[in-house]
Amino acid sequence: MKPNYVIYNDKVISIGLFAEDDESDKKDLLHLGMRWLKPEACSKEKQAINLTNCMRGETDWFLLPVTFGYAVGRTLIQQKSADCGLTSYFNDDGYKRMINWLVEMEEITGAMGY
Repeated sequence: MKPNYVIYNDKVISIGLFAEDDESDKKDLLHLGMRWLKPEACSKEKQAINLTNCMRGETDWFLLPVTFGYAVGRTLIQQKSADCGLTSYFNDDGYKRMINWLVEMEEITGAMGY
């Protein structure tokens, strides 16, 4: 399973927008999904330490229930707008499509001041 749009990727988690039908990009057929990424080994006292993620190493995508997806989308908008050092992790095309999806679903309005 691959997202149609990657929205956010910070080397720990990745968030994407998925279409139910690969041929369709209709508003009511989109879902937000996320996954934990494979952690990189780190070094402590010159010894490599293998890490795992909070999903016990699983890195598969999973789709969020639509209302959770809306909440995550609004949070992503707030984080990007706050410009708190996370903006480089956003993919502009995916972010714009997520905004359009949230507006289409009337979860945010086109005039909201995020």
